[in-house]
Amino acid sequence: MRGKMQKRSDIQYLRALAVLVVIVFHLSERVLPYGFLGVDIFFVISGYVITRSVFLRQDAGAPFSIRSFFARRYLRLMPALFLNIGATLIAALILYPPEDLISVAMSAVYAVFGFSNIWFFTQTDYFAAPLETMPLLHTWSLGVEEQFYLGFAFVSALAFYLTRRVKHLFLYVWAGLSTCSLIFTFAGAGLASSLPIISNLDLNNADAAFRFFMLPARIYQFGLGIIGAYLVLHTSTIRKIPPLTAAVVWSACTVSALLLVLIGPVLLVSADVIALLVSITIAVAICAAEYTKLRIPLAHNLLHWIGDRSYSLYLVHWPIIVFAAFYVYRPFNGLDYAVLTILTFAAGALSHYLAERKRAPAGKPEFISQRKWRSYGVFAGIAILIPASLFIAGNDGLPFRMAEQPPSEYFIYDRAFSEEVTRIGEGPRREQSSFRVISPSGGNIAQRVLVLGDSHANHLRPMGEYFASTYGVEWTTLHYPGCPPIFGTYKIYGTETSGRADSADNCERHTARIETYVREHGAEYDYVILSARWNWMFDHDGFQDVDIRHDALVTAAAPDDHSIEASKQNFIDGLDRTIRAIRDTGARPILFTQPPVSRYPVAYCDQVPGFLFNAQAIQQRCSTGAYGEIMRRGAFVTDIARSGQTRSGAEFESLIATDFLCDETQQRCFYYKEGARLFDDDSHYNVNGSLYLARQWESMDSFPFRSLAR
Repeated sequence: MRGKMQKRSDIQYLRALAVLVVIVFHLSERVLPYGFLGVDIFFVISGYVITRSVFLRQDAGAPFSIRSFFARRYLRLMPALFLNIGATLIAALILYPPEDLISVAMSAVYAVFGFSNIWFFTQTDYFAAPLETMPLLHTWSLGVEEQFYLGFAFVSALAFYLTRRVKHLFLYVWAGLSTCSLIFTFAGAGLASSLPIISNLDLNNADAAFRFFMLPARIYQFGLGIIGAYLVLHTSTIRKIPPLTAAVVWSACTVSALLLVLIGPVLLVSADVIALLVSITIAVAICAAEYTKLRIPLAHNLLHWIGDRSYSLYLVHWPIIVFAAFYVYRPFNGLDYAVLTILTFAAGALSHYLAERKRAPAGKPEFISQRKWRSYGVFAGIAILIPASLFIAGNDGLPFRMAEQPPSEYFIYDRAFSEEVTRIGEGPRREQSSFRVISPSGGNIAQRVLVLGDSHANHLRPMGEYFASTYGVEWTTLHYPGCPPIFGTYKIYGTETSGRADSADNCERHTARIETYVREHGAEYDYVILSARWNWMFDHDGFQDVDIRHDALVTAAAPDDHSIEASKQNFIDGLDRTIRAIRDTGARPILFTQPPVSRYPVAYCDQVPGFLFNAQAIQQRCSTGAYGEIMRRGAFVTDIARSGQTRSGAEFESLIATDFLCDETQQRCFYYKEGARLFDDDSHYNVNGSLYLARQWESMDSFPFRSLAR
């Protein structure tokens, strides 16, 4: 006799553990880096449960029906999902700026129809996205699940129809599909990005994102549950296992899966391998306990309660975390974690009560638990959510919600300049250096400045426009993204991973090119400015609970020495070589230090409704309390800049950004000054930021262009 159609405590325990590790992961990725595997556990459970349900219904005399299958699954998932989407849209309407509200509205449309995983795959560099404005990102897993249900229904219906001719065809089909999924996951590197429909999207990390978001790499996880359920219900082997043995197997597999989640980052295997091992152990655990009633002493009621509400908890936890992160705009502290946990469980319990409860308590009227009311809820959700989302997207995100911020007079000046842009170097455009010349109108050039560096140098162009208009300075920028202008060196990207070899090669060529240019044309300039993102090469510690990319400054003589010590020495030696080369041409070198980095993309800090945030709140929001971390991280370059000379005594001038943007008394660094935001991301000056730095430099005694004022 097969198992009964009732909730199994062991599966409820696993659901509880799965949702808990996901919640912890989303609260703090550094605490549980592999907590995302909780979703993989859900997929295995889902495959097992729906297959078990199908066969038990067949045993009870109910043949498999695609219509009945969809009705059960969608009435199970949709009410709570639509309730969550509606609440999320309302919260986003209150909090988010127009551009981000449009994105939420579009993701809501895709989530309603079960395609949010496709939306986020095409819109996102998932591994570097500003998650604070993606409250429906977690619905990608619901998209995968709904697409799986669609495939399961039709594949299973066909398999059942043909089973009369081929015994166990259902098993063979899902074993074959799972095998193909595994092959794609482990041997399909580059396959997704090679498809024209994907390559045309020009996505970063396309292959990794495809394996994460899309169904093909997830089929084997559902398949393990499907195959396990089929074998359990069609063989007598599991039934013969003694209850104690089954309990031991379940416990051992569950503990093993949790250990893999906990210690996964230190194991010398890929995340895909860890995911496979976790999926297998969970499948074995579920199969082993099919005919055994398990009960964990003391924790049974709590885990069963969480397991019952695991779906609602999963739906509500991410929007709560995302909206809280957007509102406070700082790293969470202990009190924040406590409040968020309480809110998550309270909202999850409410969602479960309203949209999931199957029957009302004795003596009380039924609410939305009746099947017909669920059906009404689904149709009402579609009728309300789709028009509302399209209305928001079609009306530019309702910009009237935002308080108007008039431009600050501080950043206004008479603009009188022209600009020419050329590229130097051979090969594809990405291997060429950008060469930009900003000249004062009328061609009356008082002095010439050459700016060398990476994207930080390029973001100083508004400063050049201001100086060209005000002082008659010609401002030339020669830059290559991500490449510091230190002669005889080049940067390695992401030493903790495979790195970006093409970028490193291009940087090496670019550095040699600008050194040649300086030696041949440096005499044509009065000043040469060096500007770059220096600090990541000399400090690899995490920043405000977030891991950062490990970069290294290397030389052609020792390209494989990626240590911080080697990077620092290469900077010291390379800076000496660079400064001496500039001084040999008669130009005066100036070193610009890196501006303070923000934990969050600064573009969102002032884009908030006026009725929630006044000017003082925006000023505080557009700042960071990580003063100590920022100053420590930049200390190496800052100390050299303050010294004003290289190891051989070659002198240079400097402009230290933290002197203007950080306040030692308040222990904060600010990204909002003079009534305007100074950055559009976490570290690059926008127009106002570049002009603010120019005005601060202007106020210094060492400002070199004061006598040229027109």
